[in-house]
Formats: sequence, C-alpha cells, structure tokens
Amino acid sequence: MRKLRICVVVMLLSMKASAKFETMYVGQYDQNQPNTLVLESRFSEAQILNPEVSEQLKGKQIHHIDLVYTTYRLADHFNQNGLNSERIWNLKKVLPQIEADKPTWLWVAQTDASTIHQAQNAFHGFVIYYSDGHTYEAMSEFFEGFQTKPNRYTASNEKGGTFTHASGTTIHLEPNSVVDAHGKPVQGDFEISYTEFRNAADIVYSGIPMTYNTGGTSYNFSSAGMYEIRAEQNGKELHLDKPISIDFNTTGQEEGVGFYQMDDETGEWKQLKEEVFEGNNEQPSMEELVERQPQEVEQEDELEGEDFWLYWTYTDHRKFEFPKWMWDMLKRQLKVEKVWDDRFLAYDDETHIIHIKLEDTTTFSHTINRTFANFDPRVRDWPIAGNANGTLLAENADRGHTYPDLVKGLNSEKFGVYNCDQIYRIGKPKTIKPKYVDASTGEAIRDQFVTCVIDLNYNGSFSFDPRNVKCNMEGKNVILLFTKDKKTYMLNADEFAALNLNKTHTPTMRMKNMTDQLKSSKDLSRLLNI
Repeated sequence: MRKLRICVVVMLLSMKASAKFETMYVGQYDQNQPNTLVLESRFSEAQILNPEVSEQLKGKQIHHIDLVYTTYRLADHFNQNGLNSERIWNLKKVLPQIEADKPTWLWVAQTDASTIHQAQNAFHGFVIYYSDGHTYEAMSEFFEGFQTKPNRYTASNEKGGTFTHASGTTIHLEPNSVVDAHGKPVQGDFEISYTEFRNAADIVYSGIPMTYNTGGTSYNFSSAGMYEIRAEQNGKELHLDKPISIDFNTTGQEEGVGFYQMDDETGEWKQLKEEVFEGNNEQPSMEELVERQPQEVEQEDELEGEDFWLYWTYTDHRKFEFPKWMWDMLKRQLKVEKVWDDRFLAYDDETHIIHIKLEDTTTFSHTINRTFANFDPRVRDWPIAGNANGTLLAENADRGHTYPDLVKGLNSEKFGVYNCDQIYRIGKPKTIKPKYVDASTGEAIRDQFVTCVIDLNYNGSFSFDPRNVKCNMEGKNVILLFTKDKKTYMLNADEFAALNLNKTHTPTMRMKNMTDQLKSSKDLSRLLNI
C-alpha cells in the first residue's frame, strides 16, 4: 500500500511538471557557462550527486534553471517526466530558496545519445543561473540616472497635511503619523518623496518587479498605475505609525484592478484589495467646482519651445498648438476620454492645432496635464489654463478638476511601493536563450546586465537575466538590453516578430545601440509612443 501511495505522488508530480515546464531540444548540452552552478545526476537516476556545492548559492539570486537529460530510453514505457519530477523534488530539498527566488525553468532534452554508453557519458542534472541579485533595490540603484526625480513635499508631523500631485493624486497625512527608526514621533518638519509610474517606460527604469505569485502560480501585472512614497528627516528613513491615505488617479478604469503592496526586501507583492473600482464614488461635476473667468483680450502665453506647446486665448475660445511627439500621445488620450468627441470647434491633424470653447478649456488643460505631467517639469508647474483662480493647493496641485479614474482612500500602512494592477498569465510563453549582437558592428554585445521585455499589449516591463528571457509568443514585444556600463540596446516589436521563435530557443538578436537616444523614461515613452 505504501508503494502505491509513492507511485501516485510521482505520477501527480509528473503531470504537474510536464504541464508547467517547456522543453528545448539540443544535440549535446554545454554546461560550462559563467555564473552557473552545476548539480549532477546519473543517467536514469534522480539523486543529486554533489548537493554540497549548493552552499555556493548563499546570498545569490537564482534566475533560471535548466534541467538537462537525454532522450535515450532503455525501455519504451520509461517515464521521463516522472524521473524529471523526482529530480526537481530532490533539488528543492537541497535548495529551498528556489521557492522564494521564483526562477524561470527549461527542460533541455539532449538527442545525440543513441546507445546506453553514450547516454551514461552525457551530462544529466541541473544548471543553475545566478547573480548577486536583480533585487528591486539593486535594479533601482542601477537605473537611478534614468529615473524621473521624485516630487518632494515638506510636511509637519504635528499638523499632518494634504499634498496633491500633478496627476490628480492626493496624499492625506494625519497628524502624528510618522515615527523614527526607534518608534518615536518625529518632531518638526520632514520630507515626503513621491513618485508615480504610469506607463511601461516608467516601469522599465523603476526596477520594480512586475510578477505576482499566489497559490503556487505566477502572474504578470498590467499596471493601472503604481506609486512609491517615502519619508526622511536629516537623511534618516522614517516610518508610518498610522496609515497614509492616497486618493490615486489611475491610468484608466478596467475590471479586475486590485491594490498591491511590495515587500522591499523580497520584491514579493501582497494583495491588499481585490477590486479598487468597486463602489468608486462619482466625482462632482465641473460646474460645481469651477468658476469660469474667460480672458477678455487676446493673449499668447509664455510656453513656447521646440518640444513644448503653445496656446492663445481669445474672447470666445482658445487655440492650442502642439509639437508632433505630444500630438500623437494627446490623440490617444483624447480617444480614451470620449467626452471630447463633440467639444472641438476645430481640429487639424496636419498642423496639430485644436480650437476649444472657453467653457471647456479648464477640462482640456487637465487632459494635457494628465498626459504630459511626467514628461516635462514645466507641465507640473503650469497653472491650469482657463482657471484664473488656479492657485496651487500644494506643490504640483491644481484646483477645480475632477478625475474620473480616481480611486479614493487607498490606505498605505508603510512607506514603500504600491500598485493598482490587473493580473494575467502569458498566453503562449517561451523561454529563449538569445545571442545579442550589435546591429551596426556585427559584434557580440558583452558585459550584459539585464534584459527588459515590454509587451506593448499590456502596461508593464519584465526583467530577466539576459541569458534566459521569458516572453509571450503572442505579444508585441520590445526588447531592451542594458550592459554593466549602462549602454542601452533595443530590438523593436517588428524585429522581434521576425525572429520566428517557433523554430528556435536560441535566436540571434541584432540590436540597435540606443545609448545616446534613451536617457530617461521620457525618451523611451516618446520612442514607443506610450
């Protein structure tokens, strides 16, 4: 009876493993690769022969594991999946950190062996790819020079306060909410730093992990907006004693958007709320909030520049003119905000000019603000056009605007990283082992640090060890490779689609050196038109 139970367990493990891991076929596997650890087994055996070497992985992060075996069988009824499952079971006993590191996996089947002697001499076991860590902290530090600087607000712990970001997000701090490292209430003023990540370009350079693990299953995030909030006094990190409440302006209302908090140490996400838009209160109308005071004279405002926009105010309307890069992004936003379909007096796609009734200019100005506030600091400081009383409530604040995608009262119990996201599973996943080549020189790209995958069908970015990259075969994928000296290489979505990954796990990616063009999330957003 005991043997029967063991047999059932092995069968279940086999079924689970064969469904979970994809297989790459090679003639003979080369296990001699840098930053890898090799754990060996014998042909047709599950035992790990050298478990003691796993001690070398302490303090390292496991990114990927290849399970290598031969396709040669001594008998037709031999259960290779069952043997592989036993090997994985033994590996997890030797390396329990696998559960926390959540590496990608690939079964590598060697096909050259045609005799038992050849099979016995072939390599069997695990090749484990590791590094000193692509943790959130390490990734954020690596991308620091690319990141948009956080907004900073001076706060009083005794008084608390309300601080409004240009996006429409509002931070509510209760009095006596903040403590020092010893749990003592902070005396006097301190500084709050607040950053939003609203598109895939922001997310690339944030270093924030975009996978969510629950119930033994890994999901990807498609973001409706993320934020990071911290506080310090005299250079020392502060902590929350009471939750801070955030009225967060998301990038759009979708079903299934939950609220999550990231663990700074592990990068793991905890779900705080399953659905953020349930019971979301309707906002009051603009008429209830804004007293319109149209200009009586023609006026050209001082906002000109080759990469900025202009507007002119007349007695009965306002004219806006945009540069090309802003025009394309604005058109997408206007399509999302369907209220604009019937509000234009004139609209010219060639000259990038829009004429707006004076009564609509305040709302339209906020549309501009939401679209571009994270791309140019001048937008964040711009008083809202059409509202003569548009004084700042706080740094980057504005008066009299309604935000239909605002989610009120998101409680943040700790300073850290939070997001509003949908979760999804990749429709057709594949792990690839790319060869990266500089398209202009034909030479291999060396000193690879991290590969980021942006699927333009979703709002997110996913980071991988460059040697093993998981992508969606049905996705519209852009690949970014960053080297240790912070050079940036890119493969666009059309070039990725041309790789024909149905036939290979080891594509050659001829990547364009974009180091001079991509120096910030603003640059990447423009390039990808997101």
